[in-house]
Amino acid sequence: MSGLIRWLASRQFIYLTPSGDDDAESDEEDAVNFTLPKCLADLSLEENQRYVGVNGRCNKAADTCYSWWVGASLATLSREELISREPSRRFLLEKMQHRIGGFGKNPGSPPDVYHACFGLAILAVLGEEGLNKVDSSLAVPIETVRKIERARRGLLEAQRDDGEARKLSTEAVEMGLKLRGGKPDWLTAAGG
Repeated sequence: MSGLIRWLASRQFIYLTPSGDDDAESDEEDAVNFTLPKCLADLSLEENQRYVGVNGRCNKAADTCYSWWVGASLATLSREELISREPSRRFLLEKMQHRIGGFGKNPGSPPDVYHACFGLAILAVLGEEGLNKVDSSLAVPIETVRKIERARRGLLEAQRDDGEARKLSTEAVEMGLKLRGGKPDWLTAAGG
């Protein structure tokens, strides 16, 4: 476990804005935008003055979704203190968020739904004001988790009374059939 946590924490690195214009955008997906120490044991975020990016493996460029995968993993393992919060937040909002809205894969990339979803999700895990809290293990809002838990409790209680459980199951299947427009073959073949 300690090796996994160390590896996750090491995926964060000091992001370097490409030389020249501060708003420069690179078309090259894996353009070098980080520095590596001579020895990975020397890796530290303490020197960071502005931005922290996250990648999925050594020598790869920063990627919005890895901010989620790494940050959510550390949060799930109750090691949020290892997330460089403010520089990561600043990096996501100032470098990864696209000027037309949403988040792209890399700085300057056009926004897409996948990266927008995980960009917002990690910001929610980090406690961004105005966003609903997100469960880092399930990648859904905390309120959704509460609804799932309530539904599960209700189904377990109903299961105690066999007749009620069958009725609930039948109603759920029928509701799904109405939405989809008919019974699937597997249900008809089973005599349902």
